[in-house]
Amino acid sequence: MIKKLASVFLKYSLVVVSVSLSNSVLAQSTPSSSPNNGYPADFGPEYLKACANNAKSQGVKPEMIDAYCSCTLTKLQSKMSFERMREIMAKTQETRKPSPEIQEIFKSCKK
Repeated sequence: MIKKLASVFLKYSLVVVSVSLSNSVLAQSTPSSSPNNGYPADFGPEYLKACANNAKSQGVKPEMIDAYCSCTLTKLQSKMSFERMREIMAKTQETRKPSPEIQEIFKSCKK
């Protein structure tokens, strides 16, 4: 099951790009000076929703989805600024290859 979960979320890094950029969460949001590393308030809920929907479509068990999506969100927000996330997602959209930084975060949450 962990292998399936990892696969889902490695694919998910591309889903985050398309969902976030198309919904303007990354493209047009203004970073805040809040303690969550500059992420706008709407980023977290949008991320969790997209993450859960993608995992559900891949058949991942609901109890694993919540923990994994929450872990990745928390680590993304603590390990990189919103501006850095925007840069990574723009590059990922361009290359269609997941960022090693993002992959490392996903891998750390699958434990």
